[in-house]
Amino acid sequence: MNCERFNGFSHLLKTLKLNRRIGLVSDGYLHFQKKKFKLLNIGDYFDSVLFTGSLGKELWKPSFVPFVRILMDLNSKPEETLY
Repeated sequence: MNCERFNGFSHLLKTLKLNRRIGLVSDGYLHFQKKKFKLLNIGDYFDSVLFTGSLGKELWKPSFVPFVRILMDLNSKPEETLY
């Protein structure tokens, strides 16, 4: 990832996290998603992380199930959430 781009991304997440809880829904094969997540070292930015590969391919996006699970984990309402 471009370093300048990542710095902008990390600044945005740090700023949002001051007043919000942040969740991540990541699609793909579980092994690769976990590896990418670890390599990017972005775990501290998120209050909840869901790799849809752990649910089965039929629940990858555009399934609403991961969204509902993140909502429940973050104790958020759909109308107060950006997805």
